[in-house]
Amino acid sequence: MWSILRGISCHYLRLPPFRSRTHALLVRTLMWRSQGTSRNRDSMYYVVSIGVVAVGVTFAAIPAYRIFCEKTSFGGLTQVAKDFERIANMEKVEDRLIRVQFNADIPSSMRWQFKPLQHEIYVHPGETALAFYTAYNPTDRPIVGISSYNLTPFQAAYYFNKIQCFCFEEQILNPGERVDLPVFFYIDPDYANDPALEYLDSILLSYTFFEAKSDLVLPSPFDPSNRPSVKDFLGQKKIDAEVAVKSTSVEKEKTNKIAESAPKMSQAKLSKNED
Repeated sequence: MWSILRGISCHYLRLPPFRSRTHALLVRTLMWRSQGTSRNRDSMYYVVSIGVVAVGVTFAAIPAYRIFCEKTSFGGLTQVAKDFERIANMEKVEDRLIRVQFNADIPSSMRWQFKPLQHEIYVHPGETALAFYTAYNPTDRPIVGISSYNLTPFQAAYYFNKIQCFCFEEQILNPGERVDLPVFFYIDPDYANDPALEYLDSILLSYTFFEAKSDLVLPSPFDPSNRPSVKDFLGQKKIDAEVAVKSTSVEKEKTNKIAESAPKMSQAKLSKNED
């Protein structure tokens, strides 16, 4: 009876009849090990697949995040103007005037000199405007720089459209080379219709230049510590004014010395001629 049942069970399991219980245990152990190895292999495939997907998402997140910010102006990133027909036909809002201030920053590791050529300009919504920054390399080696930008307050970034800009593009300056960098932009006419911007007539556009390196990571515009403020801009403007006053004082002192020495020189010449 036992041999009949054993033969039937082995037939359904598609295994040869067991010669002994030890043989049966050995076969079952091998089957379990085989199934365990298969499960481990499947788990490894799943883990590797998840890792590959995670790495792909990480690399895709940076350009996707930038596109999202440019579309929504989240974090002070401005719009990029592409509808040139609309730009050509838009109407200027005469009864609204916006002051656009310009700021330039460089980290201590960047050896360039970088500044805006104008501190501020006034533009109407619906009017195109052109501003310039200047960069100079005073070192004895070529330096490649790359810039990021930010606009404050962030509510206005949705209406600030750049037609041409030098941001996120590498710029190489040879030793002693100077270059003017244009920013061609306009403020959307709908700026004047936004209730949240009814009393907001001042905008600060800030650029920061970094030395481009293989391990460079541009600071996130969403980090509050990297966001310029009007207070910082006014502080820098005050420093520039103090430097200008000091330079004027030095020039005035030189002029006074020359004026004081002029009569003495004339008198000496007259005495020499009389002799």
